[in-house]
Amino acid sequence: LFTKTSILSNSLISITVPVTAGLKLPQEGVNASNFYYIRSNASFGQTGPYRFDSVQAVGSFSLVSLTFPSPLQVFAGQAATMLVEFVPTMNVNPAEKVSVALPGFTGTPVIQPSGEIASVTFLSSVMNVIFSSVRAAGVQVSLTITGLILPANGIQSGQQDITISSNAAAGPVLPTAFSSLYSVGALKQAKLSFDNPVANQLTALKFEITTSMSMNVSSNVSIYLPSFQVNNTLIERLSCPSPCSWNSEAKIFSVRPAYFVPANTLYTILLPQSTGFSLPVNGIRKDASGVKIGVESVFGRIQPTPVTSSQGVGVFLASSLRFDPGSAGVSNTIQLTFMYSFNITVGDTVDLVLKDFSRTSLQTVTVSGSSFGVLKWSQVAYTLTLTCTQEVPAFTEYSVQISPTFGLVTPAMALPRDSSTFLISSTAAQGPAQPRRIAASAPIGYFGSSTSLAFIPGVASQVNDVTLAFTSQLSLDEQDIVRLFLPAFQQAEAYRDVEMVTDGFNATAHTCFSSICPSSPGLYVDVQLRKKVLANVANLFTLSLGIVLPDNGVRGNDNGFKFSVISYVSPVPATSFALVSPVGAISSASLSFSPLEVKTSISIILQLSLAMNLNVEDTIVVKLPKFEGASFTKGAVTSSPSGCVTQSSWNAVDFTLTMKLASALAANAQLTVTVPPSLSISIPSQGVAKDDKNFTVSVDSNNGLVFPRPFSAVSRVVAFTSSSRLTLFSTLPLNSSAMMLQTVALQQIMSGDAFFLHLPGFISYVKNV
Repeated sequence: LFTKTSILSNSLISITVPVTAGLKLPQEGVNASNFYYIRSNASFGQTGPYRFDSVQAVGSFSLVSLTFPSPLQVFAGQAATMLVEFVPTMNVNPAEKVSVALPGFTGTPVIQPSGEIASVTFLSSVMNVIFSSVRAAGVQVSLTITGLILPANGIQSGQQDITISSNAAAGPVLPTAFSSLYSVGALKQAKLSFDNPVANQLTALKFEITTSMSMNVSSNVSIYLPSFQVNNTLIERLSCPSPCSWNSEAKIFSVRPAYFVPANTLYTILLPQSTGFSLPVNGIRKDASGVKIGVESVFGRIQPTPVTSSQGVGVFLASSLRFDPGSAGVSNTIQLTFMYSFNITVGDTVDLVLKDFSRTSLQTVTVSGSSFGVLKWSQVAYTLTLTCTQEVPAFTEYSVQISPTFGLVTPAMALPRDSSTFLISSTAAQGPAQPRRIAASAPIGYFGSSTSLAFIPGVASQVNDVTLAFTSQLSLDEQDIVRLFLPAFQQAEAYRDVEMVTDGFNATAHTCFSSICPSSPGLYVDVQLRKKVLANVANLFTLSLGIVLPDNGVRGNDNGFKFSVISYVSPVPATSFALVSPVGAISSASLSFSPLEVKTSISIILQLSLAMNLNVEDTIVVKLPKFEGASFTKGAVTSSPSGCVTQSSWNAVDFTLTMKLASALAANAQLTVTVPPSLSISIPSQGVAKDDKNFTVSVDSNNGLVFPRPFSAVSRVVAFTSSSRLTLFSTLPLNSSAMMLQTVALQQIMSGDAFFLHLPGFISYVKNV
């Protein structure tokens, strides 16, 4: 130091060397016991080296570091075991403290080895440590600290506010930054979303990351995708705008930022579908995806840390839909069975899209005894919404039944097995599921209005062929069975256990029993296909199995006649035919005449009882073979019930008497029609044989035809040939005489018949012989 002015002897000299001079204290600090000297070459008297009487001690720490024994378990905002190490350049005596400033840290520190620590406090983010013995200068001190939670923003490399200081008398140390810090980065935000949120399907992955430290182009972001599926072909073509790679064994995707990313700045990583990633088979629970992100940066490390927010994606691991009885166009019991990958909690919904189903009421329905106690139908969206009222655990098979009383009607059309129109989705809070096809759905076969049943020749109480016609909206396979139910029908004995075999089908008839037939007694006929029946193609099967129609015939469109289809692809439960051809039947029919004389205009009395209703304009035709009389068209007749039949017509060529009903007649009602003598119909000269089968009656009615059938009773009219002779053995008048009658009867004379001889003028003295 060179003086600029004279300095008087015995004057106090104070010299300050400013910071700007650039002098630095020794790295090891200033030891007060060291020898520091001052000397002068003053012209009035030089001095030799003179030891300073007083030297301010300045301590220091070297090799000051903060590290973590288990760095892979260190995460910002979490507790971690830390190791603080330093070498003091001065002795630190008992009662003197070493202070470590740890801004942002929380908790209560515990230091090992505990035997060397007299006390430790943590106030205002400063940990004060007092040793129980002298910590010698130059000897490394290692403190293992537990119980502290790292700052949420982590620890930055070169962070200046993490410091160490001491009040050691041998050399106090002002707060000094650590020379080595293990940087701990922090994910302030890590959001994961998908463009195709469907389990086990290709999707783009979008990561939105904000870190507490900066990242440069040499930083490495590692994304851990342990449960994601990868298409190996696509991943091999991996191309990124910045260096990236895929570790298939560890399932880690690594990428370097293409630009400098400042701390607290959103950084987006987008892996398009073309990368080949698929969501896990079991979906992803919301905010619990199992995906982790790690960062290696000179500005701070982030150990693999779960993403803070992830889009939930649930999945129905199983789903099936059944209908009972499985009929088209009616309300069925609908049974939905499913298993979901996450808990379905109260308020979550399961939604079913049932295209073309219908419900007249849109009112929400509450049901008891089910975990889905609220049902709602949207006709516009064809969607049935089931709201959860009691939690359903994940991976648990659960069934929901929708009663027919809910009024949900299946479409009047066929529904194929595993129909693609049935969709299921969920709004589950832990992971919703997008609408996907129900894995398994039962088919509903449908023949529509094409089904008809007819009988040939259509005669009650007799053997008839049965004709079945239908058009199936779904194909029927070989070995499928179309089953007919024929109530009150019988089978002729000769046909029992006989199988009808054709190129297209085999058919057998069986006696009904309650476990098969909707009603009994009767027959059921199984028609087993020998060829595939194509969809929407008309089919006609004629069955010749000795089937006997009931005595009372068949009523038109009687819904007691049913058919079903036993089929895997197109089952149909017992369903009524759209059209049943009626077969009429007459319960009783009798014909009588008055008087019982030939060649004389007579009254004809017709008595009928029919098994079906007769309508106005229905026709009754009576065949009267060889009867005589001129044809007429409007012959007045009387009837009981009165007015039921009022007119008749007679055809003398084909001997038919035709009558049309003027008013309806109920089934099983007795009808009596009287044709008066005034219409001049007469019995032929040969008379009428008793119950002559040539006399027939037929009925033409939409309620059932009755082909010409014999009357059950026809009055006998006996006629004699014109060669009849009466011979008297005495020719004297008023004289008793034997007589001999010689005649030929044209009809059978039966035991008990009486002959009446009209003998005008004859007298008898004995009236009864």
